[in-house]
Amino acid sequence: MEKIDIEALKSNAQEFAAATKEHAEDLLNHSRMMEYLVEKQEDKDSKKRLMQLIAILAVVAAACAFIYAVYRFISPDDDFDDFDDFDDIEEDEDYNDGEDGESKSGPEAEEDPDVVPES
Repeated sequence: MEKIDIEALKSNAQEFAAATKEHAEDLLNHSRMMEYLVEKQEDKDSKKRLMQLIAILAVVAAACAFIYAVYRFISPDDDFDDFDDFDDIEEDEDYNDGEDGESKSGPEAEEDPDVVPES
């Protein structure tokens, strides 16, 4: 039988163990790097979604501001024009509020059955 060189086997085993340890560290570093990149990609995706949401909200706010500006431009400046008719009621000859015991005319006469309108 041949004589086996034990010292050579020991040195080969040590070299193999060192190479295996180095490969294992490389795999572990690669795994950590992949986890980091996946996490970073998820952060990018969430930031992208957040930016899309903010952009949509900004577009909606800008549209509302534009619609409000158009409304203000089209609407009359004096919003109280509808209420200027109070002076006309006091000057109206057909209107009588009946405080002096006089007869009422208009819709109020229909509500009070005791009052007979003048003919």
